[in-house]
Amino acid sequence: MEFRVILTIWISFLVVDGFAWTELYNLTSKRSLQRDKRFIVFLGSGVHKFVCGVSIPVSLEDKKPWRSLGAVYGFQGEYPVPVTPIYWWNKWEGRSLAEVKMQYNKNGSYKPDESRIFIYALIEFYLNRAGKNGRQCLLRAICENALIDEFGGIIGEVISAVLKPSDDSDDEYQDAYKAGRYGAICTTMYPECPQGQGLFDGLTVTRSSNYYKDV
Repeated sequence: MEFRVILTIWISFLVVDGFAWTELYNLTSKRSLQRDKRFIVFLGSGVHKFVCGVSIPVSLEDKKPWRSLGAVYGFQGEYPVPVTPIYWWNKWEGRSLAEVKMQYNKNGSYKPDESRIFIYALIEFYLNRAGKNGRQCLLRAICENALIDEFGGIIGEVISAVLKPSDDSDDEYQDAYKAGRYGAICTTMYPECPQGQGLFDGLTVTRSSNYYKDV
């Protein structure tokens, strides 16, 4: 009698255990239509460090194969990790061409692109920390960027794309770009950012005389 009871309990255990494994297999093997984002939150005592730099070769008068000179601009920042996560990448979500077209067909208007404004705010903050007039020097950089028809290299192309305001940007950014396209003297337009404090001061660029291109 005891043997039958033990055998029955053991068989029941195998059936339940097999059912559990079957359910687990089904949950992990079936195709999920949506996956939740995974986040890691550090509760204090953490530091986020951001380091980037640009190296530009400098032309020397005495051409010797064993001698070279480079100008390096380095940027470094350390920020404490917040306890409550801030999802800064939301600024870039929903910017695919298909989603933008669907939004325009639904509402008849485009959502402003905040990514460029976000970068402008970072540039202003960095210039203000350096003791300069961040807004004036940023506008002067946009103006000087418009003076240049063609940059050499991928770094120049990226800088040109960032410093070219979009159609939904503030008027002062667009006015600075248009002034540069018309050949204005940017240091005169923005006197609070004198020579030596601009983003492009110290760099050598080649500028053509076609000021009216793409205005």
